[in-house]
Amino acid sequence: MRARVEGVSVVGSGIADWDQARAILRGERAWRAEPLKLPSPALLSPNERRRASPFVRMALRAAEEACERAGRAPGSLDCVFASALGDGSVAHAVLSALTREGRPVSPTHFHNSVHNAVAGYWSIGNANHEAGTSLAAGDGSFGTALLKALLSVAVEGRPTELVAVEHPFPEPLAAKRPVTAPLAVALVLAPVSDEGGDGPVIRMAGASEGPASEPRMTGLRDLWAGVSAGRAIPLLEALGTSGSVVVEAGRGYFMALEVEAP
Repeated sequence: MRARVEGVSVVGSGIADWDQARAILRGERAWRAEPLKLPSPALLSPNERRRASPFVRMALRAAEEACERAGRAPGSLDCVFASALGDGSVAHAVLSALTREGRPVSPTHFHNSVHNAVAGYWSIGNANHEAGTSLAAGDGSFGTALLKALLSVAVEGRPTELVAVEHPFPEPLAAKRPVTAPLAVALVLAPVSDEGGDGPVIRMAGASEGPASEPRMTGLRDLWAGVSAGRAIPLLEALGTSGSVVVEAGRGYFMALEVEAP
């Protein structure tokens, strides 16, 4: 299975966009964990932006930038959204409300508590009527989403956007599921045509015995190990240089990938 990478975005702690991420991946600047500068996705109205959690805003902004760089209309793509455990701030708010008298759960929090809430924002805001998938596979969430996206592109011939997102939970949930930093990664993948294209090509070479590839840049290994979306980092590094990468795509299952730079 093969797919061409037409657009990429990374948004998170210390990373505002793909240009900044690329400089970090090349070793031109060091990554530093910094407070998240909340992005403002264009598809959200001012009122919705104020209500949307950092988790949602990160995911939507990464998805938007990847589409912009690919030159693709957001409403035209199949989508795969992935997160190990979803929006922890919403889960915290709902669980906290359940401990109080009368259990005053906010309708907005209840509405946003489902795992496909981000996909809902994206599809409604962009009038996207194409296929959408929301999934969770623990630390293998990015790899599982990539496998699904590759299948959509290579088997069904559908341009597909993949978005993996994670955000630290509030305490006491954070003690049970530590997340190193907020991070969202988005890729727009398209079929590989005979006419070629500008973006690198990802080819799934088959299953691998593992282990998963670690980042070449040692300063990114904490981000890779501590955030499920960070498991994309070795693949992102390879997009500019070509090479082989192994990605975990579920417990005990690993994919061997070959990247051909343009």
